[in-house]
Amino acid sequence: LDRILSNLIIEGINDIFVNVHHLAEKVINSTIFPVKIIREDVLLETAGAVRAYSKYFSDPFLVINGDTLYVGDFYFQGMLEHHRKHKKLATVFTKDSLTHNGGIFVFSKNALNKIPPMEKPSIHKDWLPRLAGDVSLYRRGEYRDIGTWKKYIKNKLEYG
Repeated sequence: LDRILSNLIIEGINDIFVNVHHLAEKVINSTIFPVKIIREDVLLETAGAVRAYSKYFSDPFLVINGDTLYVGDFYFQGMLEHHRKHKKLATVFTKDSLTHNGGIFVFSKNALNKIPPMEKPSIHKDWLPRLAGDVSLYRRGEYRDIGTWKKYIKNKLEYG
C-alpha cells in the first residue's frame, strides 16, 4: 500500500481515499501518507464501495486494488491521460482482457450510473460487464497479484 500511495503522490495525485476493512486498524495506524481513510465496517464489495463514496471523487477517478504490484513502464498519470484521450466510461489496466486485469481502473463519473442496483456489486463481476462496450484497455507496464503472503514475499524478493 505504501508503494502505491508514494507513487500517487510522486505523480501529483494528492486527493487520495483509502477504503479499509481487512486489517483496518493496522492500515489506519501505519500509514504515513496524507490520505483520507474510509472505514468500511460492513463490506459493500468493490463497486458498492465506489458507489457509496463517489460523492468525494473527481472526474475521472482512479480505483486501485491494494493487492496489486505494478512494475515496469506504468504511470498513473499515463493511465489517466489514456482515459481522457479515448473518452470511454472506464479504462482498465490489463495484459489482455477485462477479465484478466491488474486491479487498477479509471472511471468517468458517468459510469457510476451503470453500477447495478444490487446491495454488494463487484467491479469485476457486475460493473465492468455492464460497461463492456465503453471500456478502454491500458497495456503499459506489468502487474503481479500479491494478495497472499506467499505471492507478496515472492514478488518482494523479485522487485524489492
